[in-house]
Amino acid sequence: MTKINNLIKKRAIIVISLIFFPFIVVYVTLKWLDSVEANLTLKVIVPLVFAIFTVIGVIFVNNLIKVFLFRRKGVKGYKIRAKITSYFLLTVFSSIFIFSGLMFYLIFLLESTFIEEEKKVSDNLLLNYRVMFEHYKKHYENNIIASTNDLGSFELVLKPRSNLIVVERNLTAQTFSNILLVGTNISQFFYSSDNRIFYSDVFPGFIFVKIKDSFYGNAIPKSLSEAIPSIRKNEESLVRIRKLRRLIFPVSLSAVLILSIPILMVTFFVSLRAAKNLTDPIEKLLKGTRFLASGHLDYRVKVKSGDELEDLAENFNFMAKSLQEAYQKIKRIERIEAWQEVARKLAHEIKNPLTPIKLSAERLLYAYEKNQPNFSEILNKTAQTIIDETKRIENLLNEFSMFVRLPPLKKQNKDIIRTISEIIEFFRNSYPEYSFETHFPYKEFFLSYDEDKIKQLIFNIIKNAIEAESEIKKISIRLEVLEDTVRVYFDDFGSGVPKEIEDEIFTPYFTTKKNGSGIGLTLSEMIVSEHNGKIGFFNRDNGCTFFFELPIYGEEYEGESSGS
Repeated sequence: MTKINNLIKKRAIIVISLIFFPFIVVYVTLKWLDSVEANLTLKVIVPLVFAIFTVIGVIFVNNLIKVFLFRRKGVKGYKIRAKITSYFLLTVFSSIFIFSGLMFYLIFLLESTFIEEEKKVSDNLLLNYRVMFEHYKKHYENNIIASTNDLGSFELVLKPRSNLIVVERNLTAQTFSNILLVGTNISQFFYSSDNRIFYSDVFPGFIFVKIKDSFYGNAIPKSLSEAIPSIRKNEESLVRIRKLRRLIFPVSLSAVLILSIPILMVTFFVSLRAAKNLTDPIEKLLKGTRFLASGHLDYRVKVKSGDELEDLAENFNFMAKSLQEAYQKIKRIERIEAWQEVARKLAHEIKNPLTPIKLSAERLLYAYEKNQPNFSEILNKTAQTIIDETKRIENLLNEFSMFVRLPPLKKQNKDIIRTISEIIEFFRNSYPEYSFETHFPYKEFFLSYDEDKIKQLIFNIIKNAIEAESEIKKISIRLEVLEDTVRVYFDDFGSGVPKEIEDEIFTPYFTTKKNGSGIGLTLSEMIVSEHNGKIGFFNRDNGCTFFFELPIYGEEYEGESSGS
């Protein structure tokens, strides 16, 4: 549940970041574009680009942090992945940084030399043109003021009356009608810089002087009339160019981001893929070495990379096959030696009851030949001895038959905790004077094993613990999940295993109990060995602990068995 909550929190942080950071970037970008008086197109495109790449950047940073966090936590394979990713990103980022620096330097150089020089030249030309224009304009204005002595020389006379501009005289080639002033007063109709000379946008080619209530005007020379809008247009163009110059940096920065962020993203994910292609075979080889070390010599590594790593995997599989063959040879030799030892001990165990049988038969024969009066009593005693010792031999042979006729493994995916609990419940009912404590970290844990044989194994270990005849009638069973195995402990509170017999505890027919067969722990060791597991024990200050291990490889067992 904790893992699910952590996952939900992480996803919530990512979603909030994907909303919050693009919003902040868009807001700051719009404020900045307003300050440089950018046009509508830039106000739409630049924030949109920045928002998109902020989202991509958040995803990029999230994956980057994940790689380095996994590396710090020691997740297998991520140390090399982090290094390879760092090398890729460092190389690409350095290239982008150098390229961007050169590009901005060239832009700065271009702006500070050519553009700035061109600006100075254009400003000087415009200034000279304006000075010259103002000189001619002033000269013409002085001439028209001097003409006020002869009012009849003016071509156009306008007189304001109420809300009308009445054309009183028109000697020009153009036709003008009276103008109705609606929402406009006379001061807005004419404009002037000195209240002597007046101009009007309605009569763009004329210059006026005000005499009393009338405006007297003459046509401006064509050179001057065309110069006025031209100068205004050039001034507006200069203002617009200066505004555009302020957009050089943001546009250049946007271009760098548009180019560099996708490159960084592609580089990052390509580096992750390249690192994964490199580390996956290495992880498989490492996993293979762990399986070989734990005794799973049938494990084989599958690597299809088409390079030296595939060659390494093939050599690993060849080594594993050689080890398996050598191990099988050793096991055959051990089996021969073990059977020789079993045969020797079985012969010894059978010889023990044969001696009283022989002696009883000889005594019975002697009593019969001597016709002893108590022959009937002797017959009963000797016959009973022969029967008892024969049963003892029969029991030995039955146990030996059970020892050599173990059924083949029938592995199934079962819950080991449930299997243990069923055997414990049997002993709780059979031995009510004992208390059985269990410590399991999970409610259930599934493994692949032969349930009947594992039940026999658990039964033998608990039975041995009970037969330890401890004053403390308690047995503790606990389960521990290791990296590749599950280990089950059985703690009793007896006197422990004497040091002098520790090496013989799993030897066939070895027992310290009066009625013991010496087969139980040997069978247990065989069952564990069939499961590629391990069994052992160790003494404690207050008793002895037996344990067995079973491998964890079901869905995770990615190798292939070679067969034997």
